[in-house]
Formats: sequence, C-alpha cells, structure tokens
Amino acid sequence: SAVQAMKAGAMEYITKPFDLDEMEVQLDRAFNQYQMNRKIQLIEDEREKEKQSIITENEEMLKVLEDVKRLAALDDVTVLITGETGTGKELIADYIFS
Repeated sequence: SAVQAMKAGAMEYITKPFDLDEMEVQLDRAFNQYQMNRKIQLIEDEREKEKQSIITENEEMLKVLEDVKRLAALDDVTVLITGETGTGKELIADYIFS
C-alpha cells in the first residue's frame, strides 16, 4: 500500500505505530513543501499577468502580438528584437521567453 500511496501522490508514508515527533517532522515538511509550491504558483501567475500586460488597439501591433504568440509556442527559436528606446522590446522578449 505504501507504493500505491506514493504513486498516487503521497509525500510521505508513515506506518503504525507512529512516533508523534516523527509525525510532526513529516507535517512540517509537507507544510513547507506546500508553501514553496504556493509561492512558485504565485510567481508563475504574476509572470502570466505580466505577459498579458501589452494592451493595444493598433492593427499593426495586434499583428505583431499574433506573431509573438506563435513564436512563444516554439521550442527552438532565435529572435532579434530591434527598436528605439521605450518601444516595448523587453515586454515582447519577456512574452516570448517566459
């Protein structure tokens, strides 16, 4: 049953009779792992929001964003982004590579 529990996603498996100190250590580990996973998820959610922060109604920019979405889906791509200071090059790069 321990193997089945671990395959099903259990973090730990404690057999009876169990030691309360061991149980506390395992619960602390599980809670810390949960907190770390939660922080990672929050960071990923924030990055996703940043990705979507490019707002435009300009037809040409909408076409650029469509191209950027296609590039973002590719695994092995090299991109050169050029433009004047303040034109959003870094936003486009973050969108592609995040």
